Amino acid sequence: MDNENTINNDIKYDFKSTVVMEEKDYLEIGRTNYFVFSLISVVEFFILLAFSIMEIITNFRTNDNSITHIILTGLVVLFMAIMFFKTHYAQKKNFRRALFLSGEQNISQTIYFGDKIISKEKNGTLEFDYSNITAIKETEKYYLLKMQYNMHMIVEKDIKSNLNNVNFIDYILSKATNLTTKTVQKEKNYKLIAFVFMCLTALLLIVDLAFVVIGIISFFASVKEALIKSFVHIAPSDFSSVCSNNSSAY
Repeated sequence: MDNENTINNDIKYDFKSTVVMEEKDYLEIGRTNYFVFSLISVVEFFILLAFSIMEIITNFRTNDNSITHIILTGLVVLFMAIMFFKTHYAQKKNFRRALFLSGEQNISQTIYFGDKIISKEKNGTLEFDYSNITAIKETEKYYLLKMQYNMHMIVEKDIKSNLNNVNFIDYILSKATNLTTKTVQKEKNYKLIAFVFMCLTALLLIVDLAFVVIGIISFFASVKEALIKSFVHIAPSDFSSVCSNNSSAY
């Protein structure tokens, strides 16, 4: 097989990637957008957890403090839920917008790797230099070539090669001169991390509510017990005075 292959418009390539994405694929790649949100979710959860533990250890948990803590935690959970679902639906909206602009049932992109990187879509062709690549990441199905300005180029793992015994990653590593690291980074599921800590914060809210409910039940139980005791102590004396009054009358 030749080292290079010529296609229409005299584009030469060593590797060719054709990605056809449905909505689930688009959302999978969009998990990178949850990085900042997942970080905020983790920090907020541990701050609230630390406050709860300190209140318990120092016996500083009162009804007023608990209610304030519940309001604060509830606001945090509400904020996290809004941001999570807002990001999710924004990605779905972006996917539908891309479909509308392309006029297709899915998003397709063909990328040629040769002297330059050439990306061809229905709406046009873009050309990049390998020096624009700053990192190589991977998900379950794709390689993500991180470009400058936080852009990502999506490459299928089962990529077509016109080179014998040359690995695609080694090929990129040999050409990309501005990589921050010479290894492939596993792309973490930041969306799942954000969702888990959002649920943990909600669980913390439920625990705080349980403490308040238990405190209220204990308060009313103690009031009831005090009323019963006062009634028991007052009733005999009142009864004795009534009897003595009746005796003196006779």
